[in-house]
Amino acid sequence: MIDKDTELKLKIRSTVFRFTGNIEDRLKQDKEGNNVYIPTYTNGGFIILYDTLLDKIYNGNIEISASALRIIVYFAKHIGFNTNVIHVKQQDISKELHITLATVNKCIQYLKDIRVIYPAGHCDIIINHNYIFRGNMLQFYEDYKRLYPDQEGEIF
Repeated sequence: MIDKDTELKLKIRSTVFRFTGNIEDRLKQDKEGNNVYIPTYTNGGFIILYDTLLDKIYNGNIEISASALRIIVYFAKHIGFNTNVIHVKQQDISKELHITLATVNKCIQYLKDIRVIYPAGHCDIIINHNYIFRGNMLQFYEDYKRLYPDQEGEIF
């Protein structure tokens, strides 16, 4: 049996992505009592695709292919509760989205370059929680600070 912190470290990984904005100004309670950033795109009150990423795409600040956008939606659809990591094989993304593995690999690299994700091992992808998150952000933040107290800099 593993302890709670070890179990949490499987869900919450140390990340290069800092939390953005003032938490008090950006958080509200959704109808299920989860803390969510506003404004957001939500699906059932849980999945959050932050306005900053959508604005960058909409305004043309980020050139993004249809395949890369589909992969972003794939991550939003598959991310777990209160986690910043997805365990997935690129072959599985390719199969589910019906796009070539070469295209998936190219899109993963591009999403890394624009700081949406950070590949962290064979099948682990750290998601930038400032763009995609599902769950209770306050709990995630508290757990993150407890697990990684020595991380440099303020993350809010």
